Amino acid sequence: MSYVVRVFRTYFGYTREHATRLMLAVHHDGHAIVATGPRETMEEGRMNTPPITVSVATIEGMHLARLVDDFMDLLRDSDGGDPGVARLTPNAYPDDDDAAAAFASATRADLLDRRLHDARVMRTALQVFDPDAEVTDEGARVPRDVVVRREDVDAWLRTLTAIRLVIATRLGITDDEPDVGGDGQAVYDWLGYRLELLIEAVDESDADALR
Repeated sequence: MSYVVRVFRTYFGYTREHATRLMLAVHHDGHAIVATGPRETMEEGRMNTPPITVSVATIEGMHLARLVDDFMDLLRDSDGGDPGVARLTPNAYPDDDDAAAAFASATRADLLDRRLHDARVMRTALQVFDPDAEVTDEGARVPRDVVVRREDVDAWLRTLTAIRLVIATRLGITDDEPDVGGDGQAVYDWLGYRLELLIEAVDESDADALR
């Protein structure tokens, strides 16, 4: 959710309070009118900013690469029956079943293709990590720098958020039941931690650029 708030604040210049209200509308209602205008205008200037460098322990990078690989396999093999994948294509018309079905039929494939594209972008930056490699305990702790191009940051954030959403759906993690325990919960929390670190790195880079 912090990613959504960040997007609203960064792209549209909204206050944290207004961005949070929009995020909650999206979270609870599935949609919100945020702004209108040419996409090029809203993204102006972002391509020329410096990349973000994130330090990742070797074993973390291997786990992250594996999760992205598994996520891409899930998207490729999905036949529409997986509840986790269904959460990635939200219902735009919760009060109109016919309109919802028509919208899903018209947009589902495109939305999942975009998710797959985002995941490929993230996996490219993680190509230095081989999920199947054998490493010693000492080698597993060695940090490596991962360079995230600024134009790829949102693909990373969307992919991390999407993977967490799939995990939450499968484990039954909800606002009312945020901690179900077990290894799946640990992975879910760890991905949230990596998501927050990336957001902080972007915010710090933006602040440095303004100094």
